[in-house]
Formats: sequence, structure tokens, C-alpha cells
Amino acid sequence: VSTQSTWAPLCAKLLYLGSSSYTEKTRPVSDVIQRYPRMNVPPDFLKMTVHGHTLQIPLHPGHTIRIGDEYSIPSNPSLLKCTEPVVEENEIEYDSNGNRQSTERDRYFVRVMLLTSLPETKDADLHPATKLNFVTLKLDDGRICCVGGECNYEMDQDEPTLSQLIDASIDYASEQIAVNLKDCKFHRMMDLSFENGKSRWHLIYMVPEIWHIEGLPLIAHKQVSEEKVQVREIVEDDVTMDEDEESHISESDHEHEEIKSKTKKITRVVVTNKTLSHVASRPVYHTLHGLTEFPATHKDEMTIFEFRMFASCFDEVLTTQLGIKAVNWLLENKERIIQQSEQIKKPVTSSKGKTVDRKRRRHDSDDDSPERNPKNREPTNSQTINWEVNKEELELFTYFDSSIAQLTGTIKRDRLESILYGISDYCMSDVKHILSALDVVAAGGSWNYKQSCSYIADQNDIVIEKDIIEHDLNRNQRSVSPEDMEGNFDFDAAY
Repeated sequence: VSTQSTWAPLCAKLLYLGSSSYTEKTRPVSDVIQRYPRMNVPPDFLKMTVHGHTLQIPLHPGHTIRIGDEYSIPSNPSLLKCTEPVVEENEIEYDSNGNRQSTERDRYFVRVMLLTSLPETKDADLHPATKLNFVTLKLDDGRICCVGGECNYEMDQDEPTLSQLIDASIDYASEQIAVNLKDCKFHRMMDLSFENGKSRWHLIYMVPEIWHIEGLPLIAHKQVSEEKVQVREIVEDDVTMDEDEESHISESDHEHEEIKSKTKKITRVVVTNKTLSHVASRPVYHTLHGLTEFPATHKDEMTIFEFRMFASCFDEVLTTQLGIKAVNWLLENKERIIQQSEQIKKPVTSSKGKTVDRKRRRHDSDDDSPERNPKNREPTNSQTINWEVNKEELELFTYFDSSIAQLTGTIKRDRLESILYGISDYCMSDVKHILSALDVVAAGGSWNYKQSCSYIADQNDIVIEKDIIEHDLNRNQRSVSPEDMEGNFDFDAAY
């Protein structure tokens, strides 16, 4: 077992990596197909570049963007048209080495991804991937697209600079949804490159740190187009008859109610000028999980591919950051978790002087045994020791749950191992060193946060540091009794 003095430098190194470093990766189309076998890759796709090494993603960015039907701006069809890459018909020539000889320049399009969370999901018991939302645009024809458009750059440049990409992102966000992002810090998260043999274009995904600016939430407006039309309507009016018309009415007709009032109905055509409003684009929310599983029934296959690739890239960066934090938490609390396991392994003395073995298996006992039937269990001189469950720490583990419906807060060993091997600053010996230290507190090849925060101990043999047990019992307290543990917790699998 590695002592604290040996793994402490690695823990400090992990903290540094989690706060500042993430390796930039470029994946050609062959690697993307192998990595995402379920992805329908377009034939024009060339490569994917993952940046994201400067962005620290929060699990709770707050309600940064508000959407309401009462907020609207005049539509500009040319802006929405810029969100779609336009492929030129110019041919690209190559030399014998495969280098491009065409004088045509690559085209670059920015995609502004606004991260937010909804107030109603702040305290809900949901998977973090369903709490993180992005603001997209829904067009009048039902298509979904991102805020953004084409980024122009100088003729003597090979590609636009980061400042030019940021300026374009700010302009498109202001003109398309009336959101001011001038005070935000932008991060270049991911690039998607395409080539169809005639032209090459790149989609640049920019993520602003909108959760750090003042005056939140910002209001995203819809684009409304107004159309003036003339409407023709047929109207019936009641008019009073004159004396000549009244003299021609027979006496029998005077018995009719309408004739008694001496009126008649006439029809006329009325032409009025009206203004009709059409919603050209509307901002909508999409969760991170929703973008990952973006429906294949969408009208635009390119949009499906873009959203799924961005969601996968965002999840990859977030998983690495949370995995590093989870490793640090396990290393920092390793001694406490070991102490818990030692307390569980100790036999508990009952009130009749008998020893109850907590590790006794179910199949070794009869149906009427205390292990099987809680009613026949003899009272023991034990109690439950609880540490307060920290919601932020719990979400580090919850994000790795394989199901968004069943939240267990468990990280499997192979998942954590793949994250550590994905960090270029680590060699194989560093990863094995960390995993060997974590294997001491592993339960069945995984780590569960809630199991690390409560256990059963002998009332006469409780030795816990003062700062650990001093907490408010009324705040997020998770009480577990021996009866509750029966049938729900396997001590052999956990320790």
C-alpha cells in the first residue's frame, strides 16, 4: 500500500493537470469512425480537432440565458443563411505529392455554444448531463442550428486568428439573439473540417464563460418577420328601409320580426391592411444528453453529426476534468475510507454476549436467521456513523453512472484507468502507482461515494477525528440503520 508521502506528489500533479492542462487532439475520419461506431459520418468529413484545454467546465453554471416569447427582434434572413456553409464550385488541383494547388481559401464558420442550467433543475435529483443546457436556434422550417455564421479574415492570412473568431462570435450573438457577450472569455472547444473535392470549410465551436459576467440571466430574443397584407372580408349590415321600400311590403310580411323593425340586410366587401408576424428563428434549450442522442429523424443530417460530435467532445473534456477531481478526492480521503472498512470488519458484540459476524454470507444462513430475518436479529451495541454527503462531491461520481435514470455515484476502475492513460503528462508507472493506491479502497472494482460516507461501527469502539463528526445533522443527513442495510449492501463485494 502506498503511503501518503509517496502519492502526495502525484495528487498535487493531478490538481495541476485538472486546473490547467488538457491535451489537444486531432482525429482523422478513420479514428472518428472507430471511436464513435454509431455515428453516421458524412462523406465530406475530413478530421476533428479537440481543444478545450483552457476551459474549466462547471456542473452548475447557473441560469445564464433566459428565453421568453415576449422578447423579439426583427429578423434578418441573411444572418440565418450564414449559419449554413456554402460550398463553392471551384475545383481544387493537387500536385504529385497530394498538396493543394488551388488559390481558393478555406472558409471558417463559428458556432457559439451558450452553456446554462435551468432554475427548476438546480436541486433536482437528476444526472448532471441532463442539467447542463445549451441554447440553439429553431428555424421556421423546423431545422435546428447554432448561433453563428461565417468568419471573414484578411487575404494574407492562412486562417482567422482567435481574436477574429471571438469578434465574429460576439457579433452573431448580438445580431441573432440580442445577447451581449463582450465581457465573456471565449474558448475554442472543437473544430470540424470538411472537404468535398471542390472546397474545404471548417466549423469552429466557441464556448464563452458566460457564467462569470454580471447581470445574469441574459435574455435571448426570437427573430420575428412582419408582413403587410390586404385582407378582403364580406360584411353584412342592417340598414333602415326608406318609405318606398316599406310601401311594397305586404301586411303578412309585417308580422316578421325583422320587418317590424323596418330594417334590411346588405352585404359589402371591406378591404383592410393587416400586419402578420412570422417567427423566423426561436432560441430553445437542448441538454447535453439531448445533443449526444440528437434524433436521427432531424431534417438535416449534417446538423445531427455536428451536434453529436460537439456533445461527445464536451463530454470527453468534462469527463477528464471530473475524473481527475474524483481521483484527488479518493486519495485525500483514503485513510478515512480504510478506517471505515476496518470498523466494518470488526465483529459486533450483542446484548447477550454473542458475536455477530457482519461478513457472514446470506447463503450460509437459514431463512429464520438474524441475517435473513430482521425481526429475529438480536439487539447489538452498535450505531451508524455518518459523514455528511457533500452534493458537489457526489456529482463527481454521479456523472460516471452508466444510466441517467439510476444514480448510484459509482466510478468503475476501467473508466478511471482510461482517463488517467489519456493524460499525456502521465507515464504508465504513474497510472499504476495511482491505481494501486486507489485499489485499497475499491469495492468490487469500483468506487462508490455514498458507501464511503457511512458505515456501522461499535458504539464502544468509535475513534473519529473531531473535525469529521462536527457537522449539522439536519443538513443532507443520510441515516442508515442495520435494518436498512440488510438485503441492500454486500460487505464482501464492497470490501
